[in-house]
Amino acid sequence: MEVRVDAYPGRVFAGTVEIVNPAADKDSRMFLVKARVPNGDFALKPGMFVHVSVADQPAPMMLVPKSCVQGKKGLSYVYVVAEDGASARRVRVELGDDVGDDVQIMSGLADGDRVILDQADHLQDGRAIAVTETKEQGKEEAK
Repeated sequence: MEVRVDAYPGRVFAGTVEIVNPAADKDSRMFLVKARVPNGDFALKPGMFVHVSVADQPAPMMLVPKSCVQGKKGLSYVYVVAEDGASARRVRVELGDDVGDDVQIMSGLADGDRVILDQADHLQDGRAIAVTETKEQGKEEAK
């Protein structure tokens, strides 16, 4: 991110976004953001107004509905459609932040894995399933 201050025309301070609050303020609909800007020469002072531009886009997140995540002995699992396309396979995942009704998957899933969203609490590893796709939602369900 780039930080500019009217007091120093032409000078650009480089920084990084460290934390973005996942929930917006209910009145202003603004998100609290904390950033780190190196200030070795102490040019930036408390109370200064700055202009910030963020050039980088956030890294994409892998999200799944919380309802399809199962827990056992402190570990988290989801079920995916196995390679044969006709059975469920249990996959251990590491969870990240909650994002509304979804949760971030930090590890355990790969691009292309088809997570079973429906009836996850009734599934078992290797259980036969029939996959249907809901076109208007683009979701797959196992029965």
